[in-house]
Amino acid sequence: MMHITSKVSSKLVLITLSFLGINAGLMGQSISAGLDFTMMVCENEAVSTCGNNTNGQLGNGANVTSYTPVVVGFNLTDVIAVSAGGEHSLALKSDGTLKAWGRNSFGELGTNGSDYIEENPLNVIGLTNVISISAGYNASIALTADGNIWTWGINDYGQLGQGNNLDLAVPTMVSGMSNVRQISMQAQHTLILKSDSTVWSTGRNNNGQLGHGNIVSTNTFAQVVGLDSVKIVAISANRFHSLILTNDGYVLSFGYNSSGQLGSGNTIVSAIPDTVIELQDVIQISEGSDFSMALKSDSTVWMWGRNNSGQLGNGETTTSPNTVPTQVIGLSQVVEISAGDRHCIAKKADGSNWVWGSAASGTLGSGNSTNSLVPIEITPFCGSITSLEETSESNFSIFPNPTSGIVNIRVNDLQIEGQIFIYNMLGQEVLNSAMSSNYSSLDLSYLPKGVYYTIFQLNGSFLQKKLVLN
Repeated sequence: MMHITSKVSSKLVLITLSFLGINAGLMGQSISAGLDFTMMVCENEAVSTCGNNTNGQLGNGANVTSYTPVVVGFNLTDVIAVSAGGEHSLALKSDGTLKAWGRNSFGELGTNGSDYIEENPLNVIGLTNVISISAGYNASIALTADGNIWTWGINDYGQLGQGNNLDLAVPTMVSGMSNVRQISMQAQHTLILKSDSTVWSTGRNNNGQLGHGNIVSTNTFAQVVGLDSVKIVAISANRFHSLILTNDGYVLSFGYNSSGQLGSGNTIVSAIPDTVIELQDVIQISEGSDFSMALKSDSTVWMWGRNNSGQLGNGETTTSPNTVPTQVIGLSQVVEISAGDRHCIAKKADGSNWVWGSAASGTLGSGNSTNSLVPIEITPFCGSITSLEETSESNFSIFPNPTSGIVNIRVNDLQIEGQIFIYNMLGQEVLNSAMSSNYSSLDLSYLPKGVYYTIFQLNGSFLQKKLVLN
């Protein structure tokens, strides 16, 4: 917790950002589906995990696979976002620091070591003021508040964007890539979205997944082609294809398409972005290995691509390509989504988590390995902390939390001018209110129900806290 005294003279900025998913907001996500395990941020800001644990990726101090949710150990709290990779995990804390655990064969944990397994959270070296994270299969990327990106881990295809193919055991800033707004890394390529709405990519490109109009891999970021006439608000990379979300609610796709994961109505590979058919009003995107996922503004979820394990959530399995989006059965009021290798997780407005698809190694947390063709509820195990409420001694408090509309914000010993900004998931400002004292009360009842995050910023440093509107 940052200590704040009454002698501060700088202007305080208090920014509240709507947070609806890894590709929709600046910070990351409160749920994440990895290769064969699942992560959830609890209401008490602990982390719960389930699934394959042979490399310690569940973070509970063991390497035994768990078919029911467990809590990440070492008293890990104050977590606001998580990202599940192939065999390692990342957790972003409210003070802008980063924790990592799991497999570290290529330095993907960022702890200045390699070729070992870590079963408990460790500090990622040299990173502060982190606002967004993404874990790839054996690599990681982080976005800091100054708009710079940092990468580490395996770099066999240039996915780190460092201009070479050398693995990195500590986070290293990517030169020449400033003003970055969003990041997405999976498998062997990486996407970034800059503040000018341009999208850049690096890494493996054997199926056109970089969107450069060719199939030439690269170890430096290059701009995705064909986007000059559209404004981009979200990105998603996974395995051999990529998704892009436009500000008017359309989804563009490019890369491999053998299972119809591009949603183009066919199975033709594309090295340039093209529009997903029969889909609009989308506010969030995610993708699995060979399938894709979209959350619409009416809080329904739509999917397309491979469905061998029920990952499309439409009540059936098939080996045939699914080239057109279909709605997930029995799922409404969704505020956040994440797709893994062959399974999915979604968070509803009431805070409940729902999973479907492959249950191999316990990914669904259902107590068994039986696949689910439709969403089923998963209950995280969150340890002994039971409340999000801040104590009266806290320097930065948000209460009540969760709230149905009225929220109070308190900064102790504050004697400087402040401001409160609220933005939606497209980065549009929906509230701008002066904070002339150390206490402010806001009516947020007009905002959609869901998960939000508050950033407390002062002199380039900040704290972040989750806010639930129900």
